[in-house]
Amino acid sequence: EPAVAVYSNEAPFVQIVQDTPDVLVVDKPGTLPIHPCGGYHVQSLMNLLEPQFGKLYTIHRLDRLTSGLVILGKTSPIAQEWGKAIMNRQCQKVYLARVKGKFPLNCPTDWKIAEGVTKPPVNGEWKEEGGEDEQALQQQTGREEGQQSNKKSKKNKNNLSDDEIAALVKEARKRTAHTWWVANEDGTIVNDLTLQDIFDNPKSDKEWLSKPPKDTDDSSRFWFHLACPTRIAKPKDGVCEAGPFDDLDNTLYHKTVKPAGTSFGVIRYDKATDSTVVICRPTTGRTHQIRLHLQHVGHPIANDPNYGGDMWYANEGGEEACKEAQARLDAIQQEQQQQTTEDPDKPVDEMAKQDARAQQTIDKPATEEEIQKGICQAVQTETESIHDFIKRTCVWCARSGSGGTDRATLEFLIRSSGIWLHAFQYTFFGGEIEQENKSFTTPSPSWA
Repeated sequence: EPAVAVYSNEAPFVQIVQDTPDVLVVDKPGTLPIHPCGGYHVQSLMNLLEPQFGKLYTIHRLDRLTSGLVILGKTSPIAQEWGKAIMNRQCQKVYLARVKGKFPLNCPTDWKIAEGVTKPPVNGEWKEEGGEDEQALQQQTGREEGQQSNKKSKKNKNNLSDDEIAALVKEARKRTAHTWWVANEDGTIVNDLTLQDIFDNPKSDKEWLSKPPKDTDDSSRFWFHLACPTRIAKPKDGVCEAGPFDDLDNTLYHKTVKPAGTSFGVIRYDKATDSTVVICRPTTGRTHQIRLHLQHVGHPIANDPNYGGDMWYANEGGEEACKEAQARLDAIQQEQQQQTTEDPDKPVDEMAKQDARAQQTIDKPATEEEIQKGICQAVQTETESIHDFIKRTCVWCARSGSGGTDRATLEFLIRSSGIWLHAFQYTFFGGEIEQENKSFTTPSPSWA
């Protein structure tokens, strides 16, 4: 399988942030998945850590290409307890990102919150007049974070009529916010500030994370807040979108669109690469939310190829290495195809293996034929190790199972080396977790 980035060449290969009786906190490198997935089986965070720390349980997840804090429970009850705190929004997450351009100058000004509005959206939703409790509002419409209310789920099982869906969607469209605003540290909207004012007043990451002393007014620290719904457009392919979705079919809107909110602050601008390092504070936890929101305001993560960035942004050396590695892999493929053509008398099974290995090296879904061949072989023998079993049955292993020991390195070099998005700090407060206000922070990544 492809190589991955690690912190050191010695076990456990990743940087340990904190090791407590309840949780293990690590700084995950970009490119390393948390669990085995796709073409990555042995090369995963859990497989690297568990030989040294024993059985671990996920509390939350990070995308493979995202780096930063990962908190793992040492028992299932602990993982459930901490995971519940995150779902209940009893954890403030802070990320760092490096984006294209001068943030946030590309954001359309006509999205700005209307003059005279004093109560901004909360978690991406407008509060109804009368100040009803937010949780009650969420349960009323079945849009509570993580799950729908029991009443709503029961109705869905009975298949809502088009009129019922239309009524729910009409209310949801009215409540789900699509706007931006500037506010000071206590959340008060400051309408007279412009996007240029935000860009012209950067703060260091430490300044953004620090709390001003009591009874003082930090009038120079302002957050750029965005409320914009997101949706998973194609679950099988992991394709997500952000926007108002005004033209989306009612049924799809009802099933897929969720309110979302993120706050941003400028840390520094780099003229040489025309990129800005920003601090990101999501108030909801939607799939790819920060990546989507940054793309939506015209400042995608600079090297995020899936959401408006360029994989080798400001990295000419990486781009050249990618081209050279791809040329070597193409030569390997050509040689395999030539061997297959020149030896038509090979057994059918061997021919099938050669055909699989001759496919393109870029990521793409397994074909139906490959899946069926894998199913036929998917019985682990008593003397076969899990590693050997995966090598024999996995589609990706079959595709890249030859070409020398540097094949894994070549595969690594043609893929993204990780995007400029880093889980920087998680702070837990309230709830059932002992030692309230527990906070974990990683060092800043080199690109920040």
